[in-house]
Amino acid sequence: RTLAWILAIAALAVALALLARTTTGYVQVVVPPYRIETSVVTAAFLLLAAMVALHLLLRFGAKIAAMPARQRWPRAAVRS
Repeated sequence: RTLAWILAIAALAVALALLARTTTGYVQVVVPPYRIETSVVTAAFLLLAAMVALHLLLRFGAKIAAMPARQRWPRAAVRS
């Protein structure tokens, strides 16, 4: 089962690499006085990386916010 997942991920990586080789489009972001021009593949990768980073940051924040409640629960069990 694990081998099937590894092979599927490897096949997906090869397919994406082949697709990225043939893509010739560009993304241009203009915020005066700056202009950023990059390939579509790089822009997609940066967008995906930003989404993963935001997801991990939000999960970390939720764990930090829930920490006082987790610390209260063992103390309540000791007092009873």
